[in-house]
Amino acid sequence: MENKVLVFIPFIDKDDMNYRLLEMSGLLDSLLWDREFIGFKINVIRHGTYFNEDRINEIQSMIKELHERDINITSLVLDVNLSGTQVSKLEEIFNIPVIDKTNLILRIFKSRATSKEAKLQVEIATLQYQAAQLVHTDANYSQVTSGSGKNKGSGEKEKELEKRRIKNRIHQKRKELQEIKIARKTGRNLRKSNQIPTIAIVGYTNAGKSTLINLLLKHSKSKQAKEVYVEDRLFATLETSTRLIDFYNYPSFLLTDTVGFLKDLPHFLISAFRSTLEEIKEADLLIEVVDISSPFYKENIETTDDILKQLGADNVNKIVFLNKHDLCFDGADYLPKKNEIFTSFVDDEYSYLEIIDFIMNNLTIKWNTYDFLIPFEEVAKFRKCSYVLKEEIKENGILYTARINPIYFDYYSKYLFND
Repeated sequence: MENKVLVFIPFIDKDDMNYRLLEMSGLLDSLLWDREFIGFKINVIRHGTYFNEDRINEIQSMIKELHERDINITSLVLDVNLSGTQVSKLEEIFNIPVIDKTNLILRIFKSRATSKEAKLQVEIATLQYQAAQLVHTDANYSQVTSGSGKNKGSGEKEKELEKRRIKNRIHQKRKELQEIKIARKTGRNLRKSNQIPTIAIVGYTNAGKSTLINLLLKHSKSKQAKEVYVEDRLFATLETSTRLIDFYNYPSFLLTDTVGFLKDLPHFLISAFRSTLEEIKEADLLIEVVDISSPFYKENIETTDDILKQLGADNVNKIVFLNKHDLCFDGADYLPKKNEIFTSFVDDEYSYLEIIDFIMNNLTIKWNTYDFLIPFEEVAKFRKCSYVLKEEIKENGILYTARINPIYFDYYSKYLFND
């Protein structure tokens, strides 16, 4: 008999249903879960069971029908967030595990976490989820059979003990994470002292962020930098990785990848990854990568903007790469703004120079522009701290019109050119 999960999709209208189906399919692909879908509008949510009796009967009928077709439903996955009571009652009704959206995302995060920091972040988020549910995922509590105070039932006492245990574990894991956070902050301050500009890449999960980093690494002189992991699945990257991008004739900069965003991410999940996402607030420039081929790219942009606002990073200078435009066979129904550009990271030779010039122009936008007559022996060094807009070879050097990193202006002020 074939094993599958049954996935319930609530929806408002057809567009909402399609959006939810696409996103949920991506999440389930991340766990390699086979599935069957069922969906309908939910007008009234029941406090105890979420579904009313008619909907419960429909789901039970579908499970029975699938079983008759030799398909064994191992779990019920819901594209909603449930209370612990709702999960328990639904599991009792359907006699199979019930997994809500947050639980599903946590399972994906757990399967993806490899570094100590990521594992701690996922564990803290999981514990917070368990505390919010008030029911341990691996425990069945007996019903409260007596009053309060000294006469609490055994189930209620066990719940209280479990809540205290979860609280203590969260405290312990946060202390461990704080040590890593301090080390990360020290590294960030060290990078700042080196006066190298920083760029953070953000965006909806699976939009192409890691692919962009690897494209830039391919052309960087810093060949010792390893490529970052790329896979066509949601949340393929949980680890924050920073790489030195060192091009010929351009200023060097540090590029940081971040965990992908997703609509309706629980607040505690964002909070658990806050130490990682602090890299975003400290960046000199944000690159938001958008999968413009997705029919729901506008919703994805809104999601990213909302999360950046939650992180206090909505005022950081930002550019937008409207990626995968080569997959838009009829052309994307979108007119790029001043800070946006269509890209296709797989079209390497075509896109590389356009991409790097777009990045540099925006990274250095606040640097002052001057004319410098740089001696030939200083040219290579000068190009590493300035963005050249125009150049002309002279007898005694090269005349540049360039934006210069402010910290290097005093040194190069002796080369200022005045007619």
